[in-house]
Amino acid sequence: MLGKTLSEPIGALVGYLLLMPFLTPVALAGTLAFAAGVMIYISLDELLPMAHSYGHGHLVISGVVLGVLTMALSLLML
Repeated sequence: MLGKTLSEPIGALVGYLLLMPFLTPVALAGTLAFAAGVMIYISLDELLPMAHSYGHGHLVISGVVLGVLTMALSLLML
């Protein structure tokens, strides 16, 4: 059990040490933006068909748009 708990932090540390010379602020921002886009795509790819099957497709799309607007406004406030 302890090995499973420690595998992710150890992997993150090894990855950080290997990639540290290449991690510029621009590269890190681009990588995080790409990962966020992939997560949004996968979420919508699963959620929208399921919502349509239950008849709540418009509610989900409204929620996504509201969430994106909220995130955009919060970034503008920083």
